[in-house]
Amino acid sequence: MTIDAISGQKIYGVKIAWPVFSGRCLFEFVGLAFIVKLILKNLSLLIKPASSACNLRCKYCFYADVADNRSVKNTGLMTPGCAETLIRKAFDSKAERIFFAFQGGEPTLAGLDYFEKFVSFVKKYYNGAKYSFALQTNGTLVNNEWAAFFLENNFLIGLSLDGDRETHDFFRPGFKGEGSYKAALSAARVMSAHEVNYNILTVVTDNVAKHISKIYNHFKSLGFYFLQFIPCFEPLGVGPGGNAGGLKDIRLTPERYGEFLIKLFDLWLFDFEKGNYISIRHIDNYIQLLAGKPPENCAMRGECGAYFVVESDGSLYPCDFYCIDKYRLKSIYDYGPFTIMPLHQEFIDDSKRLDTECKECEYYFICRGGCKRDREPRLTRNKYCEAYKAFFKHSLNDMKIIANTQRKGN
Repeated sequence: MTIDAISGQKIYGVKIAWPVFSGRCLFEFVGLAFIVKLILKNLSLLIKPASSACNLRCKYCFYADVADNRSVKNTGLMTPGCAETLIRKAFDSKAERIFFAFQGGEPTLAGLDYFEKFVSFVKKYYNGAKYSFALQTNGTLVNNEWAAFFLENNFLIGLSLDGDRETHDFFRPGFKGEGSYKAALSAARVMSAHEVNYNILTVVTDNVAKHISKIYNHFKSLGFYFLQFIPCFEPLGVGPGGNAGGLKDIRLTPERYGEFLIKLFDLWLFDFEKGNYISIRHIDNYIQLLAGKPPENCAMRGECGAYFVVESDGSLYPCDFYCIDKYRLKSIYDYGPFTIMPLHQEFIDDSKRLDTECKECEYYFICRGGCKRDREPRLTRNKYCEAYKAFFKHSLNDMKIIANTQRKGN
């Protein structure tokens, strides 16, 4: 039996592995079918075993907003029967490689028994295809038992951590307003002790952007060298700097995000030039792209990838950011082999729509318009366009130099 961890390429001589989560508490997959006809070669499933349920009340949660915009907010816990059905159909698809990724809400609320049964079903229906497991968590329930399970089954974990205690506890409180930093840090230490592969995921709010130097150095002091920073989503249909829950510390303007990208790059470059490599996902991806290799982040591919979100009741959606009634494809129970349906293809085609100014931009070759969700509501221009322009103007030459060095080294 072959079980491969979801991994990236070698960069700067270091093999990088991402749990392929973009962080607004989200996932993206390595090897998403580059074109539709390849979907059966690389099948990616993002599974919501506990639907939108969560034991925290993060002030920016994008999936809570998504759930509020559909008729059934929470579809409960996924049953063993539903899990077995999706696993059987995944292997029946004859895909050469299958990615099973879990997210929420908080997926560990489904319980360790659920995941143990899930892995047993995978082994039951295994037919020679390579498969991988990944999971995004807030870490509050992760203990030695969970960590041992992750290690034994080669799970790649994304751990949500928004900087130091003050920042994290402000944005990621529990039901009663209590902080969750201590629990998240405990999860990191437990997983480190068990040698579980994990990365840190940070949502970029206005507050985080303003204090990125402190946060970056805090992560280094804790020994976290694999990082993801993803801009906070606005609620569906709201533009940049909109109401975002009505909190000024959450709202992220293009100007602030541009300052953040530039400052973080400078911090990263300073360490890089001293021989201290910190893996930051979006920087790694840009350099990979400049080196002539495809980025693993679908937001950098120029169009949405062809993957499936599986809600806990078996409902299928084309993207984690659009699990609303309008985009519900079918149910796993009445869906045959995993193929692209007309509504799914329409969703992918919509992601390719950009205005002329975007396509003629000098940075289009590396920006490619960004994530579809960041181009809402008109889908033609990215909300953070000016931020990216400022970042590329500042950083592109340095990234080109590094990419050329990498290309020659390979």
